[in-house]
Amino acid sequence: MQQLAPCSVYFCAFGAVCMVNFNNEPYCECQQQCSSVFAPVCGSDNVTYSSECMLEKASCVRQKRITVAHPGPCGVRNPCEGVVCQYGATCQADLDGKTSRCQCPSECYRFGDSDGSKPVCGTDGKDYANMCELKKAACSQMSDIRVKYYGKCDPCEGHRCEPPEICQVDGDQRKPVCRCKYACFSDMAPVCGTDGKTYGNKCYLDMEACKQRKQLKVLYQGQCSTANNPCDRIQCGPMEECSVDRNGIASCVCPLFCEPVIRFVCGNNSRTYNSECELKKQSCLNKEYVVIAHHGQCGNNVPCRGHTCSNGAICHVQDGRPTCVCPQCSEELDPVCGDNDITYENECKLRQENCENNGNVRVKMRGACHSCGDTQCKFYEICESIRGRAECVCPTSCVK
Repeated sequence: MQQLAPCSVYFCAFGAVCMVNFNNEPYCECQQQCSSVFAPVCGSDNVTYSSECMLEKASCVRQKRITVAHPGPCGVRNPCEGVVCQYGATCQADLDGKTSRCQCPSECYRFGDSDGSKPVCGTDGKDYANMCELKKAACSQMSDIRVKYYGKCDPCEGHRCEPPEICQVDGDQRKPVCRCKYACFSDMAPVCGTDGKTYGNKCYLDMEACKQRKQLKVLYQGQCSTANNPCDRIQCGPMEECSVDRNGIASCVCPLFCEPVIRFVCGNNSRTYNSECELKKQSCLNKEYVVIAHHGQCGNNVPCRGHTCSNGAICHVQDGRPTCVCPQCSEELDPVCGDNDITYENECKLRQENCENNGNVRVKMRGACHSCGDTQCKFYEICESIRGRAECVCPTSCVK
């Protein structure tokens, strides 16, 4: 049987170190080596020690728990008492034990999975490795940076989803989740939604409901018409949305749910909002008409100012730098005809395709391009709508 080392089963307390004597017997030894620097502290035993190291040595020798009650000699008022430090700084007593100063954290330590070691999102929209790093930044910049979220500011940033899925932030834990995997075909079977908008078919309506994370149902089959659309009978205010209940009664509502993320946008009122959704929500609740002036925070140092994006892309700020990204579009059916004679579901979809394919298609006219209803085919050809364009093709099968 293997012999255990004597110190492996011998415990030393209060900072003592296990040693082995000539008889191979373990014992505890206090090995604190203290300098001659005079930085008095008052111990919890109401004894003044010349330094914190000397206090720890006394605790070891006496095998008694002694902690620092406060910097400076006992009987002298703690110089940090009543001192309030701003921007995450902490009060530090000077060597004389009589005066103090506010000091920023100089370095941050990680303590495994403890809450203080986990990433946090600051109110400045930046990610920090832990709470200490946030306080360090706030202190050095003398800025009031607080914790907005525990975790990343935008959990979906860098999280890849296979198209057509999109990333959404889920629940109180703010986990990135891929959703809305709808394989919608271009078969035209228009439906009118309870938001008073027309969709190419029910699949596109369901996809929009998923993307917007709201209740959306089919009001009736076919395109929304002025005669049958309850939303056309009411006038909604700035940023309000029309919603039709099960009884067919329309009302104006404000968007109430926004994802818990920070994707700063600057409104044309020079106010910064946490996201486009928050801009619409606050604009609606305050009955103001506010639109996005640019993505990113308002202010003089705006990365997107003067940065031009081409082919339908829009400027976003990522890591403080301007980046051109393709727009995200709704599934509403409000067709436009491009100058390539192809019909797009809406104008945003045209810009999106320009962006993704480096194209330069412009809107030729509102509404669909020439449809099969306007096309006459010869020699027994039949008309089919191919990518929004009416084309005469030979039939591929015969009905018996």
